[in-house]
Order: sequence, then C-alpha cells, then structure tokens
Amino acid sequence: MSVTKAFVMSFIKRAAIRDGVYVGAGLSLTILSGLALTVVCARALTIEEFAAVNWILGLLTYFAVLGQVGSAHSGTVLSSQIPRDNLFHTVFKLIGIVVLASSVVSVAWYFFIKDMMFANFEHVTPEYLLVSKFLHYWVPIAALLPVVASVFRGIRRFDLSSIFGDHIRRFAIIISLVLLMFFYSDSASLGVIVVFAIAIELVALLFAILLLKMKLNVDKASIEDQMSTAGLFNYTSKFYLAALAAAFVPQSAVWLLPFTSAPIEVANMSIAVRVSFIISIPFFIAGKVLAPRIAKAAGEANLKKMEGRLRAVTTMSFLFGFVMLFVFWIYATELVNLLFGAEYRDAVSTILLLSTAKILGAVFGFWMLVLSSSGLASIASKILIGYIPVYCALVYFITQDYGANGAAIATIVYILMVNVHSWVIVKRLCGINTAITFTGLRVP
Repeated sequence: MSVTKAFVMSFIKRAAIRDGVYVGAGLSLTILSGLALTVVCARALTIEEFAAVNWILGLLTYFAVLGQVGSAHSGTVLSSQIPRDNLFHTVFKLIGIVVLASSVVSVAWYFFIKDMMFANFEHVTPEYLLVSKFLHYWVPIAALLPVVASVFRGIRRFDLSSIFGDHIRRFAIIISLVLLMFFYSDSASLGVIVVFAIAIELVALLFAILLLKMKLNVDKASIEDQMSTAGLFNYTSKFYLAALAAAFVPQSAVWLLPFTSAPIEVANMSIAVRVSFIISIPFFIAGKVLAPRIAKAAGEANLKKMEGRLRAVTTMSFLFGFVMLFVFWIYATELVNLLFGAEYRDAVSTILLLSTAKILGAVFGFWMLVLSSSGLASIASKILIGYIPVYCALVYFITQDYGANGAAIATIVYILMVNVHSWVIVKRLCGINTAITFTGLRVP
C-alpha cells in the first residue's frame, strides 16, 4: 500500500479527517488573518508604525508564553489523559495558575523590563513608546486564550480550539484599524487600535471560558481532584522551558531586531515570518490533530504504533514545503510588491531564507510532541534552551550588517542544531524515528 493511500485510509478509520478539517479551518483563519493583518498594516501605516505593531505583537507572544508556565502544552496532555468527569477542577486550577503567573510578567514589564529594553534600542521611535504602554494589560489575556484552546483540543473539540486561536487578536486589530481609518487620520490612532484589539480579545476570552465551563461542568460532589495545585504547577512547569524556547525562534527576531536595526528591518522580518508560515501548513495541522493521539499512545506505553503515521505526515509536509519554496523563489518579488508595497521589496530574500528554515525543521518530524508526551519534556527543554545563546549571539552580530536576513540565517543555524540533536535523542530514548522517509513506508 502506498504511503498516501495508507495515510488516508488510516485517518478515515480513526475519524481524524474530521479533526483535520476543524484544525485546517482554524489554521486557514490563522494564516489569512496573519497575512491580512500584515497587508493592512503595511498599506495603512507608516513603516515606523508597522514595525511598532509587529514588535509589540512579537513581544506579546513571548510574554504570553512566559505567563503560561507551560500550560498551553500541558493542557492538551492533561485533558486528553484525564477522564472528562474529573477534569473540571484541574482545568480551572490551571487557569488560576496562568492568571497569577501572567500578572507577575505584566508587573515585571511595567516596572523593569520596558525601560531596560528602550535604553538599549538602536532606534527608539515614538511608535515603539506608544504601543509599549498597553502591553501589561494585554499579557494575561494573551496568555489565557491559548490555554483554553489547548484544553478544547485535548477533549477533541477541535472546532472550538480552532475558533479561539491567534486569529482573534489579528482580526481584532484589523477591524479596529479599518474602522478607525474612517474616523482618524493621524498616527495617534495607533494607541486606539491597540485598546480596541485588547477589548475584543478580552470578550473572546470570557466567552471561551464560559463555553469550557459548560463542557466540563459536572456535579462537584462527583469530582475527584487529579492533582493538588502545587502538583499541577510542578507538572505543567516541566513544559515551561520547552514552550519558551519553541516560541523564541523565529518570532523573537521581530522584537530583538530593534536592538541593532532600523524599523524597516523589523517590518521586513514581520512580513517574512507571516509569508513563510505557509510552508508549515500541513505540519501544523497534523501536529494539532496528532497531539492528543500521541499523548494517549504515550500514556499507554505504545508510541511505536504511531511511528508509521508520524513519518508519513512528516514526508508529505516536507514535500509540500519544498514545492512552496520553489513557488516563492519564482513569485516572491511579485507577491511582496502586490500585497505589501515596493518599499518592502527587501523582504523577499528574508522570506526565502525563513522558508528554507521551515523545510529543514520539517525533515525531522514531530520530535517535540513525542518527547513532551513521553514525560521527557525536560530533555526537550534543555535542548531548545541550550542553543538559544548561540541564536541570540548570531542575531546580535549578524543583524548589525545584514538586518532581517541576518536574523533568518541565525534561525536556519538554530533549527538545524536543535532538530538534529532532538531527532537523535528521540530515536535513542523513545525507540522511534520521526524523520522523513521515501522507502515505501506502510502506515498501520
């Protein structure tokens, strides 16, 4: 049986096509909203404003992960392994932990981190200063929404998980920007855009939590806590460093670039991050769909049965990425000029470099999911964190001369080091090979 046919048959038998459709729809919204946000901002804002918006969003993403304490990863694992009737208290304890941790991050930003960052920026613009005033309000909201989505994913509600994704924030900014374009004509409206976006995302978060409560709400007398609060914190914190490192590259380059480069380089990197994400479409969908299944197989000590499916998905993801890279190579210049404008033409080379990084990452497959689900998240964390100093050093020194292209080159080096190391570890400790294969693989 061919790889493709076996893969499709396997997914039909396990009703994963339905889950894939839900995740695919959510991913489509994420991609479209990301591209739409970038296009609208590039066309409607100045280069300095565009750079500031993407800088604050990049920083927000990382600070949100800081405040999640690993729960966006552990939420899926816990909710897929704990019986639904016993999940209510665990989930809402997890939400309480995130509220507390993200509040600490917000306070640290407001009183300490903000001034330290601006003191070391190469170019401090009024636009950076303006959007930075709102970050401490935004961090707890941005931290909680992915956690709620991860729980929906763990209980196989991929439809709800897809709805409450990152696209909510992007659509909120787009809506705010478009509406305010009819009422404001000066750059002072940039702050109003951020305020509107925060308000819309807050409403979405409250609605998501209400839905989650309805899905998990059972007679409290019948609920047995799976973990104490301290035990839950200790468990989820095992995913912390891995989550931080996974969120660090390449998005961090958007908020690291101001230390060495002008706003135009920040803008070019932002465009490249959005466009190159298209390369990861199949890999991202499969990862979301397979995550609870990998967690369940790991809980049953039966990961080996997943190897065929994982390698098939990895191979097809790689092939899709390779084709898209070829398309980008031919049409990237026209695409950038059409969508973003000729002033961002230098983003083309950055798009090609980041797309190459995505393909290289896809070669080695879903090692992160396997390690996290096998109780080896601490090993994944050490690998991911261990190479970050190299990445930061490369970003700092290369971007001084090469700007966004230098950050993309640093990303390629980091992804190669991390993926080769992790692939070897997964083969040795978990006994499965997650990398691509072209040797007549049969999927169970």
